[in-house]
Amino acid sequence: MKEIQNDEILKKFMTPIATFEDSANADYEMTMIDRTNKKYKPEYEFVAIAEGNDLPFYIFTYNIEMT
Repeated sequence: MKEIQNDEILKKFMTPIATFEDSANADYEMTMIDRTNKKYKPEYEFVAIAEGNDLPFYIFTYNIEMT
């Protein structure tokens, strides 16, 4: 989500409408860093569905491990 919100060009073309719940924590189990006390940041969630703002298009993604 953060990349779309911060990129002026992407923000003009699409809007995220769904994310994978708790996907901002996806890499926690695979790293050596203890992040149990870190605050959850929803802007780092992985976008599941995005919709075109002016053109009628949709972007669908699947499970975060598969992309």
